[in-house]
Amino acid sequence: MWSNMSRVLFHIGDAPCHGKQFHIDAQDSYPSGDPRGLKITDLLKNLTEKNISYYFAEINKSTVKMIDEFTKVLNSLDGSRVKVVNLNSAEDLSELVSSSVSSTITDSKSQSLHCLAGKSLKKISVDRSSLAWKIQNMRQCRATLYKAKFNGEIDDIKDQRIQLTEQKVVIYLAEKPFAKGAIRYAYAGILNGSKFVLKKTASLDPYHNTMKFYTEMIETQLIAKILATKYFDILKIDKNIKFVDVNLIQIEETGEYYSIEEFIPGEFVKWMNNAGGLNEDIYSCALGIRFFN
Repeated sequence: MWSNMSRVLFHIGDAPCHGKQFHIDAQDSYPSGDPRGLKITDLLKNLTEKNISYYFAEINKSTVKMIDEFTKVLNSLDGSRVKVVNLNSAEDLSELVSSSVSSTITDSKSQSLHCLAGKSLKKISVDRSSLAWKIQNMRQCRATLYKAKFNGEIDDIKDQRIQLTEQKVVIYLAEKPFAKGAIRYAYAGILNGSKFVLKKTASLDPYHNTMKFYTEMIETQLIAKILATKYFDILKIDKNIKFVDVNLIQIEETGEYYSIEEFIPGEFVKWMNNAGGLNEDIYSCALGIRFFN
């Protein structure tokens, strides 16, 4: 029985499984699938229900099609994916297993420290096709946009709250999220011709779909921006960090709340998490701001 929060399945394979949908022209004595009748959807569903992180050590490219199919199933179940690592030699195995377990423990610890720890979470399949930004594939929604502002200085943080200004808008919103984090889903949206990311909590707790809950999250971002500005004022160095402006939006038809921020294209590096984990591979002034805050 799995008893710990951090759970890892580390799968090593040099050939695809049975079933012609899992390989391209590979020799297969059972092209119709597993001879015992095992179904990949049932197996992977069992993993997601037990909150097990699935790592696959790739030895060669014959398993690419199989992992693509496995990932499609995981994605449809809870928006997750198979985490692929390259196993080039037997000497690398110990380090790969260690790093995979370490990554899973860090993610689990980060989630356990969040306010949603222990809450029941929604499982929604992810669809990255919404990043094509085609309005005709999105639903048109009337909404109320609440823009956040803090009028005080750094000394006012403990006594003063943010202010919200209200504006009626029409937004185009994707039906399915394009990405999933530990506690939130990210949706593509178009507002006034510009691309935005709308983030919605995965929690099923009614409190986590309230203005109060989302306002507290947005306030954290806004205060962090003020602290970062102060940090660079003190250091007087030619570096800076841009904080994305995060606001609040409520869809009128459903009453659902989302945080909303500008879409920024590109590849991203995660520097730290809620559990105190730091990415020290490359020095970043973000680490200094963390300790300052």
